Formats: sequence, C-alpha cells, structure tokens
Amino acid sequence: MSAQEITNWELIYGSIKLLIYNKAYFEQFLVIYLKSCVFYLKVLLIQLFERLSIKNDFLSDVAAFEGIIIGLSIPISLQVVSWIADRYEDNEISQVFIKEPLYKWQFYLIMPNIAISILLRLFNVEKPIILVLIYLWFLINIFIFYKFIKLVEQYTTNTDKVLIKIFRKNVDDMLEE
Repeated sequence: MSAQEITNWELIYGSIKLLIYNKAYFEQFLVIYLKSCVFYLKVLLIQLFERLSIKNDFLSDVAAFEGIIIGLSIPISLQVVSWIADRYEDNEISQVFIKEPLYKWQFYLIMPNIAISILLRLFNVEKPIILVLIYLWFLINIFIFYKFIKLVEQYTTNTDKVLIKIFRKNVDDMLEE
C-alpha cells in the first residue's frame, strides 16, 4: 500500500469512528475530506497534463478526417433532399431538411477547424492549450456528424413524423396570426 492509500484508509476509519460517536464532527470531517479529495484530483490532473507530450502531428489527421466527414455529408445531404423531393413530389420537406440547424452549422464548424488545423501544422505551433482546444473542437465535430447521421436517418425512415412536425408548425403559425 502506498502512503496515500494508508492515509485514505485512516480517513475512512476515522470518519466511521466519528460518525458513531459524534455526528457534528463527522460532518465537518466529511467536508474536509471531500475538499482534500478535490485537491488531490486537481494535483493528479495537473501532473497528468504536465506529463503529456502534445505535438502537432495529429493536426493533419484532424484535417483529413474532417475532410472525409464533409466528403460524406455533402453527397448524403444531396441524396436525401432529392429522394424526399422525388418521393413526395414536394419540395417543402426538402426545404425543412436544408433549414435544419444541424445541417447548417455542421459545415460552419468543420471548415474553420480544417483551415486552423492546417495553418497550425504549417506554422509548427506546439502550444498545448491550442492543440487541446483543436482536438476538443474535432471531438465536437465528430459528435455533430453523428447527430447529422441520425437526422438523415430520421428524414429517410420516419418521414411521416417529419411531415406531422411540419404540419403542426404550420398550424401553430396559422393560429398565432
């Protein structure tokens, strides 16, 4: 056992002992123990972050992968729009799909990240905080692409529900007027 584990076991034993004998001291002790746990986690995270060897080698991978996401998203979007327009012989559902916030924002988030990743790679920027932010932005873009695929799935498999949603919105708009 390490010194930290022994200290933790002593704290646990002491807290149980205090709980049995005096609840007021136990509450104070619990607060101190929780604060020390939070402090210990902060120290652990700082040490972990200091040990990370963050390099900008992954930036070209980010740009390539996000290029693939765009290469998949655009044809899928066009196919869904044309399929819906052909199936229902109406462009309103297609217009609703194009007006979806997820559809619009996907490209606004991916394109700048590709450009920034390439620029940071070209200028050989190795500041860890910038690289971590780019990586987090990349993870957010992957999540948005996942949500986009779910949106496409909704428009292709549950088109009736989409139609009902459109009709409800139109009825609500008419009632408000």
